[in-house]
Amino acid sequence: MSDPVWALPGSVELSATDGPYLVGGQCAACALKLYPRAPVCPACWSKDVAPARLARRGKLYTYTIVYAGRSGWQTPYALGYVDLDDGVRVCAPLDFAEGEPPRIGGVVELTTGPLRTDEKGVTQLSHRFTRVSQGEIA
Repeated sequence: MSDPVWALPGSVELSATDGPYLVGGQCAACALKLYPRAPVCPACWSKDVAPARLARRGKLYTYTIVYAGRSGWQTPYALGYVDLDDGVRVCAPLDFAEGEPPRIGGVVELTTGPLRTDEKGVTQLSHRFTRVSQGEIA
């Protein structure tokens, strides 16, 4: 079996014990965590930004349903911003059951899955979030 093809290489790592996790960055100077990892901290401009494992759970900040997607993307799909438990805000596709749309404020957890199929027919994987609890509409 071949290795998975990731849409953002190096941004997701799979742990046999903990499941998937996002690899972001953390500034050594001011401790800011960010995703994706950047070569320079956007808060203090330090260049000392090391890879950091990010929280796997968070709350759904907002989302939209995309009906007209790019080539290779299966529509409709939900795309949302998640506020991770460690303070990082991440944009990602959302998995939810048909007829049960995501709820703003609901607890979600990191998972992985297909993002799109490229022009060569290769399916690219990405981080995604799935519902843990409904939460409340803000």
